[in-house]
Amino acid sequence: EVGRPMGVALPDGFSVDGKVVGSIGFSRPGGIQGRVTIRDSSVRLKNAPPLDVRTADIVLDGDTVRFGPGTIAVSDGETADVVGVYNAGTGAADVQVTTSGMKVAELRTGSGSVLGAGEIPLIEACRQGTWRGSLHYVRDGSEGAWSGAFELRNGRIELDGLMEPLRVVSANVEVDGPRVSITQLKGHAGTVAFHAEYRHD
Repeated sequence: EVGRPMGVALPDGFSVDGKVVGSIGFSRPGGIQGRVTIRDSSVRLKNAPPLDVRTADIVLDGDTVRFGPGTIAVSDGETADVVGVYNAGTGAADVQVTTSGMKVAELRTGSGSVLGAGEIPLIEACRQGTWRGSLHYVRDGSEGAWSGAFELRNGRIELDGLMEPLRVVSANVEVDGPRVSITQLKGHAGTVAFHAEYRHD
């Protein structure tokens, strides 16, 4: 709240509750300049649940905010490493998320995603499961897209034409914007076990 009247470039609905240590300066021209570290804090983004930040560096440079490397914790003690850049003037964003294990619900926009960002192909259709790997989100202006590779385990996907949800034991997924490639897919459709590959462009 101290920084907003001075023009700190923060997304709408962004707030921090916790320990903030560092130094910030303000001048014209140039605006806000500085570096702070947040520890054991709760960060909230618009339309997203609060995130527990164990530690992260934040660099303020005019309209640009650089976050991380930092570790965030979500439900059930699951964590992810996050590095990102946000420009308040243009709305551009560039965020990298890496985890060794997290529920897919944390990435679904329908339940309030980690970043409050756009849909990730396949994840939106997945009603349960865990993922591990790395995802990269880039937004230039008003539109954004995801890319990356991750492993999906114990997923449940509801598909038109199937009476029961498709159950995914494990699968390797690569995402590049709207393009999806799934390999080494093992699962069950009702009582039928199958191995498959899937690609969509």
